[in-house]
Amino acid sequence: MRVRRVIVVGAGVVGLSTAWFLQEHDVEVTVVERTAVAADASWGNAGWLAPALTLPLPEPAVLRYGLRSVFRPSSPVYVPPTTDVKLLRFLADFARHCTTRRWKSSMEVFARVNRIALGAYDDLARGGVTEPTHSADPFLAAFTSETEREPLIEEFEHVRAAGGEVE
Repeated sequence: MRVRRVIVVGAGVVGLSTAWFLQEHDVEVTVVERTAVAADASWGNAGWLAPALTLPLPEPAVLRYGLRSVFRPSSPVYVPPTTDVKLLRFLADFARHCTTRRWKSSMEVFARVNRIALGAYDDLARGGVTEPTHSADPFLAAFTSETEREPLIEEFEHVRAAGGEVE
């Protein structure tokens, strides 16, 4: 059975790119967006095209960091104390998926997708998408100590081991 019509939820870079490529395969696409084009995640991520930094979030180091930071109001992962069952269920499910095995399995998929990501954006540009890109090479990450630097270096090694490209 061939899919003829789909609805894509979200008019950010992922949703619109998905819609674009589906239309190239003769699928009728309707994009549904609650606010405006590129208003949420695409705006917040500033439209980065950074395959080496596109990683599965659930992983043991993130869980360790999150457990230390989730109750600290200055933390980027701060969650105010709550009895919201849906949020608590989500957090418990996230923690359950923060295993090395799950991360490696997910990273293999990310590595395959990341290898074609920039080329797909070039396809969009050739098709008339006129949003300019700006190279961010080289990428600079600053740390206050050698110890703080190690998790990023280790993460890059894991990306390489899973078949990802990191210069």
